[in-house]
Amino acid sequence: MYESQKNGLLFWRYKRHIVEIIQKLKKTRITIVSKYDNEALHDFRVAVRKLLSLDVLFEKTVGFCFDEELKQELKYALRISSQLRDIEELLSFAPELNGEMDGKRMAYLDELIAALCDSKLENKVLRGYKGLYETMRDQSGKLLHIREAALEVVIESMQKTSKKCAKIANNEKVDFEKLHSVRKLCKKYRYQLDFLFLGVNEGSLICKRIQDKLGKVNDLRVWLTMVEDGGSVFGKIATMLKNAMQEAKVEVSLFASKGYCDSLAIELRRRMSICQ
Repeated sequence: MYESQKNGLLFWRYKRHIVEIIQKLKKTRITIVSKYDNEALHDFRVAVRKLLSLDVLFEKTVGFCFDEELKQELKYALRISSQLRDIEELLSFAPELNGEMDGKRMAYLDELIAALCDSKLENKVLRGYKGLYETMRDQSGKLLHIREAALEVVIESMQKTSKKCAKIANNEKVDFEKLHSVRKLCKKYRYQLDFLFLGVNEGSLICKRIQDKLGKVNDLRVWLTMVEDGGSVFGKIATMLKNAMQEAKVEVSLFASKGYCDSLAIELRRRMSICQ
């Protein structure tokens, strides 16, 4: 296949990938507003995170990004849904707390529905992407090279995070905020790599593994702040947090080990050369 054809095909595959995220955003927003369920909340948050992650990548590679107002609206949607998500996860673990938590849960749900009801967030995202489509179309002859440059951006960012993990792993005192920061970064890299390769790859699998381990730690840490009576549920969560921290530290230490990200970078570059 000629390079121009490859570039053209890549443009349409990337556009379809973005459209699918926007469709998921719309579907889950409507579900949350009309007949709320926890799965829709999770999928909505994933769609928003993907859009924000790709926005960072596009800004660094093709010079496009959402306007500040849209970015803030997406971030606000994440922020106001996070407390509801935390309560839902806690109640799935400890349903006996339903009565105690029901008031807070409904308050967070009402706030989220009020924010999403008339927002038509997906339409704003679609309008925002018109500039990106035009930019990508104008540069479609160079899209393969842009993809290679984008991969280098992600690899460099992952290597910086690896160094950050080395400092965390060597610190005896647990810094939950720094661990949570690494978790969010790994989510971002995962979504960026899945986009670049249009599917799961070695890099996104590693990022998901770290994300899951650190996510468990963060969930349990948040649950402890929500369960204040120090009863049996509190004790159970505290024990689980201790065990989850041990698992997470192993994962963080591995990611921080010398040459780990370098080896991953070699594999990702090899995969991309095969995909050309």
